[in-house]
Amino acid sequence: MKKHTVLLILGIINFLSFSCTANPPIDTPAPQITETATETIRDLAFTTGFSLTPKLSSDMAKVGYVDTLYFKSTTGNPLWHLAQWNTNVDLKGAALQTATDGSLYFGNIAKKIALYPDSSLVLELNASAEYAHPRLDGEPWVHLLIEQNFSFAPFVNTAKRIDFSAQLMLLKCDNKMSPGTFNPGLHTAQSPMYFVVKGKGTDGYIWFGIPSFDYRDAVLSNKPATMWDNGTQTYIANLAPNTVWGSTKFQVNQWRTGKIDLKPQILTAFNAVKALGKFPNTAFEDLRITGMNFGWEIPGTFDAAIKIKKLSLKVVK
Repeated sequence: MKKHTVLLILGIINFLSFSCTANPPIDTPAPQITETATETIRDLAFTTGFSLTPKLSSDMAKVGYVDTLYFKSTTGNPLWHLAQWNTNVDLKGAALQTATDGSLYFGNIAKKIALYPDSSLVLELNASAEYAHPRLDGEPWVHLLIEQNFSFAPFVNTAKRIDFSAQLMLLKCDNKMSPGTFNPGLHTAQSPMYFVVKGKGTDGYIWFGIPSFDYRDAVLSNKPATMWDNGTQTYIANLAPNTVWGSTKFQVNQWRTGKIDLKPQILTAFNAVKALGKFPNTAFEDLRITGMNFGWEIPGTFDAAIKIKKLSLKVVK
């Protein structure tokens, strides 16, 4: 091989080596997926207080809210409502008090609502002060619920996800029933959360439920359930509680954290209710979430209290 040919080859090799060193390939970054999350529930710190309902839901149309329970702000209309349905011990007129643990509360012998410095909220309902006898079949039962109507009522179908999260702590649940009087078909203490899922036009709505504590549960169920609610004349569609809280039962003074994407769960509930003849004019694209409630429904003689914090319902797009 001639000398100038060898030099030419070595030059090419050196050039290629230099080029690879000086100009390394540029990695193309993966495209960024941008999500926006909008919180649906307002006043998550409960600073605006609560509008108190009358004792009977049938009186709402006639008398409206009967009192305002202000914790911090003392003006304006609260974004939250406190429902005391079927109570015999009205919370109306209760004075704001401060406890030694720093909480602010309104209360009487039957019920208490307390706000803590970390924005956690306690709902206590002592049914032993409400019932003169074990509740009989067909008799109403006492409630203590926080409620809110959403000003931003999101469409379910247009969301990428609907991220629900909350933390709950059972503080007590004491059975005050005499031996032999407890009937699990009639009596319990339970703390479900319901979202109002509205259909199109006159099709009405369903209660989409997230069950949590129930005195009767040895473990949390892995089965959804759909049932008719005589009181509101619509369907309740409960998702399986263990998909949110896990399977073990609630224990006193232990926080439980729940997280779940509600969009596919609402679709399942909608299909179940639709199969029963509800929502004849409504498609999944029509569904909106318009409000919620959470708290105690106690159809038995139980004294119970629960704490909630970090409640959230974020619509992700």
